[in-house]
Amino acid sequence: MPSAGVPWEIPATLTQALAAPVATTVEFRSRAQPDTDVTLVRQLLQREAELTAFSASISDPLFLTAPHRLDVLALLSTSWSEQPELWAEQVTASLALSGTVLNAVTVTTRGPINVAADKVDFPITLRNELSQPVTVRVQVVPSNGRLLVESDIEATIDANSAQTITVPVTAAVGNGEVALRVTMFSPTGVVVGQPAVIAVNVHADWEGIGAWVVASVAFLFFGFGIWRNIIRRRKERTERRNGKEPSVSPQPDALAIAAPLPAAGAND
Repeated sequence: MPSAGVPWEIPATLTQALAAPVATTVEFRSRAQPDTDVTLVRQLLQREAELTAFSASISDPLFLTAPHRLDVLALLSTSWSEQPELWAEQVTASLALSGTVLNAVTVTTRGPINVAADKVDFPITLRNELSQPVTVRVQVVPSNGRLLVESDIEATIDANSAQTITVPVTAAVGNGEVALRVTMFSPTGVVVGQPAVIAVNVHADWEGIGAWVVASVAFLFFGFGIWRNIIRRRKERTERRNGKEPSVSPQPDALAIAAPLPAAGAND
């Protein structure tokens, strides 16, 4: 084994190293790292775990995990010990970049949105800014009982695109304001991106009120026609009893029938 020129190094084979006695003169000197450095390292490791969990939602997890793992290993190298300030800057930049990746899938729908029916398909738009398709499970939770959500919706969003999904909701009790909390999960149950809150104004009775108004107008219209017919017929009966002809405008056909026929031989 070639020597690296270090004074305390003695080249040896693996067999010689295993057979060598245990050294008793080795002294280890503890060296405390600054708390700020320890905090940054913990944040790096935590972010790596978050990216690994998030990667389950994309079609190729190594697209995210492999480059980030290499970045973390490079930042944990002892060669940075002589450049602590530059190391801190690089760690901060790595955390910012990975944070952008974690927030690349978002809910873009904003309120307020009006719901004026008992049952509607509520539209929600999802945005994916990654260059890989993302599969998420969308959960919608209302803030009160005015709206009921049937179930979660699974959606696959293409790379660098937006997709609108529809969530079936039912208006349950009265009118008022509801806040819908929309949360996306990966197939393994990890939260994707940041939950979004959509303000909704529920006017579920409007549809019933509109139908009642239409029915009332139709009833009044036909009722007025029936009332007119009843009044006219009563007037005709009264005129007959008094020996008068009903004051009804004769129709053209009636005039033709009532006209006297010419006398026989009148044209002779």
